[in-house]
Amino acid sequence: MKKICVVILLTFFLSVNLLALDLTLKQAKEIALQNYPAYLAKMEELKSAQSGRWNAYTSLLPSASLNASQTRYAPGQIIGMNKADKLNAYGVSITQPIFNGGKIWLGARMQEDMVKISKEDLRMKKLETLAGVESQYFSVLQNQQLMKIAELDLGSSKTNLEIAKAKYDAGLLSKGDYLQIQAEKTNKMVSVLQMKNLYQTSKMNLLSYLQIGNIGAIERIDSTNYTELLQHLQNLSISEIDSISNRFVQYGTEHNPAISMSNIAINTNKKLLVMAGGNFLPSINLSYSKNWIKYDFMSDYDDSESITISASLPIFPIVDNVTSYTQAHHDLKKSQYNYKYTEDAVVTGIKGQFLNLVSYANSIIASKASRAQAGETYAQMKERFSQGMVSANELNSTQTLYLSTQNQYVQSLYDFLGARSALLQQIGTEEDIILQIIEKNK
Repeated sequence: MKKICVVILLTFFLSVNLLALDLTLKQAKEIALQNYPAYLAKMEELKSAQSGRWNAYTSLLPSASLNASQTRYAPGQIIGMNKADKLNAYGVSITQPIFNGGKIWLGARMQEDMVKISKEDLRMKKLETLAGVESQYFSVLQNQQLMKIAELDLGSSKTNLEIAKAKYDAGLLSKGDYLQIQAEKTNKMVSVLQMKNLYQTSKMNLLSYLQIGNIGAIERIDSTNYTELLQHLQNLSISEIDSISNRFVQYGTEHNPAISMSNIAINTNKKLLVMAGGNFLPSINLSYSKNWIKYDFMSDYDDSESITISASLPIFPIVDNVTSYTQAHHDLKKSQYNYKYTEDAVVTGIKGQFLNLVSYANSIIASKASRAQAGETYAQMKERFSQGMVSANELNSTQTLYLSTQNQYVQSLYDFLGARSALLQQIGTEEDIILQIIEKNK
C-alpha cells in the first residue's frame, strides 16, 4: 500500500513539473498579449468601432422600403361605381439624402476618428501591458537574486558561528561575542524567510498578470546586453543630457499614443462644430416611390410613381441650434487645452524617465565597485576574526556592509531596467531604440 502511495505521489509531482512552463521575457510578453483581459478588452473595443464606422458610411447610401397592405370592406361597400370587398396595395420607396447640413458625411468622418482613437488606445494598452510584464518579470528576478544573496549570507553566518563556537570552546572568545554571532545568524534566517515570501508573492503576481497556472524556471536577464548603453550613459554632462533628452522628447511627441489621441479628439470636435453650424442649413432629400393597387373587381393592378425633392429649413426653436453651436465651440477649446496638458505631461514624463535612466546607470557602476570593495574587506575580516585579531562586532559590521552593497547592486540593476522600460513606454514604442537615439545625438 505504501509503495502505491509513493508511486502516486511521484506521478503527481512529475506531472506538475511537466506542466510547469520555463519562461523567458519574450514568451511572457507573448502570453500577456494573448491572455491579459484589459488588452483583450481594448481589441474588442476597436472591433466595435470598426463596425460602427461601416454603419456610419452606409448612412450615405439610399434607403429603400417595401410595403404591402390589404383592406377589407363591409359587404356592399361602393367604391366608385362598383362594389368592393377588398383592396390589395403594394409599394416601394427609395430615399437618397442629398444634403443634411453635412451631418451624415461628418458623422461618418467622426466615426473614422473613433476608429483611429481606438487603434491608438489599443497601442497604448499594448505598451502598458508590455511594460507591466517587464515590471512583474523583473520583480521576480530581483527577489530571486535577493533571496539567493540572503541564503549565501546565512551560509556565511553559519560558518562564522562555527568558527566562533570553536574559539569559545577553546576560551579564545568571550560569551558576549559568541552570542552576538549567534544572534546575527538568527537574524539572517529571518531575512531568508522574508525574501522567500517576497519571491513567492512576486511570482504569484506574475502568474496572475499572465493568466496562467504555473511556471518553471525563469530566464535571467543578461546584464552584459546593456554594457554599451551603460557606457554611453556614464559621465554625461548636463548639456549632453539636455540634448539627448530633447531628442527623446521629439520622438515621443511624434509617437506617443496619448498625444495622438488628443490630436484626433481636436479634429473630431472641429467636425462637431461644423455639424452644429449645419443645423442652420436646409435639409434636402430625393425620394422615389412606386405603388400598385387592385380592388377585387379590377382585372389588373393600377400603378403610380413619383419623384420628389424635399427641402426643409429649421426656423424654431432657433435657440437650441445656437446653444448647440456654442457648446461645440467650448468642446473644441476644451480638447485643445487637453492636448496641451497631455503633451506637457508626456514631455515631463519622458525627461523624468531619461534622468532616472542616467541616474540608475551611474548607480550600477558605483554599487558594483562598492560591492567589490566590501567583498574584499569582508573576506579580510573573516580571516582576521579566525585569527582573533578583530571582534565579533567588527565582523558583523563588515558582513552587513557587504550584504548591503550586494542588495544595492541588484536594486540598481532592476531600477535601471524598469526606467528603460518606462522610457520606451513614454516615447510610444515597443522597440529597443534607446541606444539608437542616444548615438544619433553624437
